Amino acid sequence: MEALTYPLLCRSLGNGFVVGHLVGPGYEAVNDEVEALKRQLAKQVLRDLRDDPEDARPEILGAALKVVKLAVNPSYREKDGVYTSSIPVELSLHAVYGKTPEGGYSCFMPFPGRSFFFHDPAQLGTLAEHFARDALSRLAPDELHRLLLLPPPWLDRLVVRYRSEERKRSRPQALSPAEQELFEVAERFPRRQRARSGPRAFPEVAWERGESVAEVVEKAGREKANLLVVGERGSGKSAVLMAAVEEIHRSSRRSLQGPAWFWRTSARRITGRAKWFGEWQGKCEQLMTSLRETNGILWVEAFSDLLRTGGQGPEDSVGAFLAPYLRRDGIQMLAEATPAELEAARTLLPGFTELFRTVRVEEMDKTGVKKVMERFGELMERDFQVEWEEGTLPLSYKLLRRFVKHETFPGKAAAFLRDCLSQAMLRGRALVDEEIVLETFVERTGLPDFLLRDDVALDEGDLRDFFSRRIVGQDEALESVYDTVRVFKAVLNDPGKPVATLVFAGPTGVGKTACARALAEYFFGRGQKTDPLVRLDMSELQHPAQIHRLIGSGAGEPGKLIAQVRERPFCVLLLDEIEKAHPSIFDALLTVLDEGTLLDAYGRSTDFRNAVIVMTTNLGVGARPSIGFASGSPPDYLSIVKKFFRPELFNRIDRVLPFKPLEADVIDRITRKELEELQGREGLVKRGVKLRFSDALREHVAARGFDPRYGARPLQRAVERLVVSALARYLLEHPRDRDCTLSVGLLAGEVRVRRFSR
Repeated sequence: MEALTYPLLCRSLGNGFVVGHLVGPGYEAVNDEVEALKRQLAKQVLRDLRDDPEDARPEILGAALKVVKLAVNPSYREKDGVYTSSIPVELSLHAVYGKTPEGGYSCFMPFPGRSFFFHDPAQLGTLAEHFARDALSRLAPDELHRLLLLPPPWLDRLVVRYRSEERKRSRPQALSPAEQELFEVAERFPRRQRARSGPRAFPEVAWERGESVAEVVEKAGREKANLLVVGERGSGKSAVLMAAVEEIHRSSRRSLQGPAWFWRTSARRITGRAKWFGEWQGKCEQLMTSLRETNGILWVEAFSDLLRTGGQGPEDSVGAFLAPYLRRDGIQMLAEATPAELEAARTLLPGFTELFRTVRVEEMDKTGVKKVMERFGELMERDFQVEWEEGTLPLSYKLLRRFVKHETFPGKAAAFLRDCLSQAMLRGRALVDEEIVLETFVERTGLPDFLLRDDVALDEGDLRDFFSRRIVGQDEALESVYDTVRVFKAVLNDPGKPVATLVFAGPTGVGKTACARALAEYFFGRGQKTDPLVRLDMSELQHPAQIHRLIGSGAGEPGKLIAQVRERPFCVLLLDEIEKAHPSIFDALLTVLDEGTLLDAYGRSTDFRNAVIVMTTNLGVGARPSIGFASGSPPDYLSIVKKFFRPELFNRIDRVLPFKPLEADVIDRITRKELEELQGREGLVKRGVKLRFSDALREHVAARGFDPRYGARPLQRAVERLVVSALARYLLEHPRDRDCTLSVGLLAGEVRVRRFSR
């Protein structure tokens, strides 16, 4: 015989009757005697134990009753506003808490009727006050008055005894065919605490989102509506849904229909088992049948996938197939989407979106975000014994608000704090200080430290040296590059647009692409593991139908532009030879240059506000003859570019940077630069070999490598063909030459390499 103890919260009704709430199972009963009330509840618990002994076991062990005292200002809501009393009302609310069988703690509050899971007893007061204040803020004065009239409860216990062999006999049988079908394509929620809890988990709280959770519970739980939670990425949609699912499930356990289980899946997972054309419809129909038989609720991830999975378009997609079941057959669905995805779905398949009611989750305000960050910080300190230095949380908020524009609070704050914590733990540090915060942010974005910190001035000398070592002979263009950096450092760039939109105009081979690469390295090359330069050849987009290469196809796959910028939002986007693209392609770029975003057909947004956009063009190169080195006055590139682009596109360009044809002295400087860079080749570094080049060799390479039609680009090929090949032959013939200096010169028109000796 085994004895199970359940907390029983009792309250006198004042007329000789007692109402009891069984904490955990959630059953309530009324009787004139406490013992008779217990017998009523024990019968129901025994039935639950026979049906599912694991799910019916106590959720709280060693329960205790805590009184939570707080003061609130009653408010009354009218159509024209909210009226709040200036006189606070003192309240005493009650909470039943104790350990769980799986570790950690659980708490139930009869008002507001919420349960939550936590790890540290020190959290109890804060969490209980959070839930209470959130619920009390929605009460009118008369409702608050009724709450004050309730008599204080007391904590009793219900002991249920049953035989262990009865428990063995009553273990759940094999899954039904309907349950097997559901488990193959979905996960059941809420999970048991033993599966989800752990020593390093966070409490199941949708911080500062109580109103949204209550709205979801009301519409999806009580009104049984199909529901779409709408909010930007990172706004907390998933956390709101998860908290609401827990609450709906907990409330449903008292119903005659049994507990409501949610089955989370995706359109691609539903159709993934289909092998033949048309088979996915049968899989969907089978899923609907299983949900109906088990009284399950469908929870779909990636709402827009419903309209781009299945057939060739939205009209024969999974969403279109499921619409009749949602409309007539009593199947209930929950999903989440961004506002842009919802608008796109309304355009693509209006009848489908009309089946859903919506709950809007707006981006959290500054006060709410700071509260969430402080609570996350406290939880991390407790669970991981890593403290947060004073000032690190405000610094994190400041960096995220200014630079990470493609994500939303509070999601981006929670993700960044976890990254900082991981960085500290990898270093074996017990303190997250400003250094770790900055280094984590640099690694995530590639932005250098001096561009992130307001207390560090921009070093003009370093700025000029960085670019002048990489770009030779283009001083006028570099001055505009320097201005772009200064504007960004001073936080004067428009936050609603890309960092800058530049046109590099000039002949080929004069440094336009090299300047774009240098710009990418300077802005975003400090911490990223991937190349921060995203390069697209616009000559591949000479037909309007080729726009799918840019933004994606009707099948839902992202185009090259969208895929790469989503992967690397902090980047320099190089649109090479922009004049060769079809004019209709420019229409897709208008919103990118103006608003910094690009939507595909399904409403999925790609953010370009952290990118520097560079368009290169050879427009105007044929406006003047050029034989040999540069001579004469350069073309007016600004007028030429302005004439080529439509006004609405040209007006979105910040600067047109003219790149001049190369002068003779510039060719010599570029040749020196290319030869000096050979010193960093791996084969020479490993051998400890240094190089010396003769003046005759440099002149020979410059003469052989420069072509007035292609600029300095052939120089690199000349260096490889003339110098690198000669070095390779020498090193292979003299494998013992190490830690020495090699002289590379010219003899009878041929490149010669020999060991240098004084």
